[in-house]
Amino acid sequence: PHSMDIQDVSQFNLNNIERIEILEGPSSVMYGTHAVSTVINLIPFPFQDVPFQSSVRGSVSTTGDYNIDGRATLRLGHHDLQLYAGRYFFGGLVGIDSGRVMQWKPRSQQFVNLQYRYRFYRGLEAFAMFNAFRDDTRDRGYPINQSIRAHDHQYLTLRSNLGFGLSGKLSKYHTLDAIANLNLYRWRDAEKLVDLQNLETW
Repeated sequence: PHSMDIQDVSQFNLNNIERIEILEGPSSVMYGTHAVSTVINLIPFPFQDVPFQSSVRGSVSTTGDYNIDGRATLRLGHHDLQLYAGRYFFGGLVGIDSGRVMQWKPRSQQFVNLQYRYRFYRGLEAFAMFNAFRDDTRDRGYPINQSIRAHDHQYLTLRSNLGFGLSGKLSKYHTLDAIANLNLYRWRDAEKLVDLQNLETW
């Protein structure tokens, strides 16, 4: 779960999501201090009970979208490994008042999701996961009055997550569900002054 007031919802990739749960009411005990009203829980696809499975999808549109992603699952004995990765690109759409400024900004996204699971006896399992995401959005500005220069922005989002856990049934009356996560988030606005004649930047 994420706090929606600081998240760009277009950065959530739903192609690897099996279902979405909406939990109404305070849930701070389980999901943190931001979960004071409603939690939207995005649940990814589980491990598949097959020795090997893979898929690749791609799409191209007339509006400048070029997308590709793929998923692979491998099972060897008690070991399960699942990989999901892809790249999305949008070239942007020009506005009606300028050939330089995009009404819909160009954007590229790259992501990878790696999960590992080891299944013990009696349904007890240990797992590890790693997620990485990169979003690069370009915003080209209008030319400055009476000059051949413009201010351009590059909005860069970097997000990664490393997690370990242990879950399962210990006995008839006891279950275990423990997880530890390390989350890293970085957002940067790189502003540049561009010379529109020779494309030099400062």
